[in-house]
Amino acid sequence: MIYPHEDDIRRHVPCRMIIDAITRSDANTLAVIGADSQAAFDIEAVAKVRKLEHVITCRRNPDKGAILAQYVRAKLGIDASLAVPETTVPQADIVVTVTPSTEQVLDEVWIREGTHISAMVRTISGSESFRSHCLSGRA
Repeated sequence: MIYPHEDDIRRHVPCRMIIDAITRSDANTLAVIGADSQAAFDIEAVAKVRKLEHVITCRRNPDKGAILAQYVRAKLGIDASLAVPETTVPQADIVVTVTPSTEQVLDEVWIREGTHISAMVRTISGSESFRSHCLSGRA
């Protein structure tokens, strides 16, 4: 797994700007669904604009999720753990999906009012991390 170099983080300025502009200023818990190098980029980008107290990684392969959590603790000094989306998303102030999943990874009942969602979807035929109806009547 390759983790971000400072030059790569700069490429995430738009993500940082959006999160800074529209996420609650007291948002301090980040859930990341997916755990490849893109997830590490996004965690560092969010950490630049929000004082994160906890990052929760969600990954089908728990070994890779644990590696990402360890990276967050060591590199960023932020408490990090591994969990499943159905217990993670309700705790999170910010949710980032970084997955090519062809199955829905977010359920509307997990999303609480005021939660910011950044859904990074790779352009793969059939890729769908959540359905837009999940956001109806939300924040």
